[in-house]
Amino acid sequence: MKAPTHCPKCGDALVNDFYERKSRNIIIKRCKTRPDHQFQCVVGENDTDMHSATVAVSVNPLIRVAWRFDEKTLAVAKGTIEEMIKRGDDEEFLPFFMPNFKDYNKLIKKLRTYITFS
Repeated sequence: MKAPTHCPKCGDALVNDFYERKSRNIIIKRCKTRPDHQFQCVVGENDTDMHSATVAVSVNPLIRVAWRFDEKTLAVAKGTIEEMIKRGDDEEFLPFFMPNFKDYNKLIKKLRTYITFS
């Protein structure tokens, strides 16, 4: 799946952050301008395909959902990493499906339904 250049929620340009890693260099593309939502995706340095994409289903309380395309997993994290460690929580997993970021609000509703009934 190709990485977007603009946030699927608000349409703002995604900010690219470059990270050097031993196994491969990556670029994290983030929407950083709006406090009411979160979107980020990870791409390789020399490609445009997403390795993962993360959205916030809820900002308060923080609930994030991450697609890991290489592994075909869909993970739910509730709270910050620090909060999860403090509570002893781990990620929960939902049935994997390919996201349609073109209708962002519909996607968020679908994820909320999945989380409620999982």
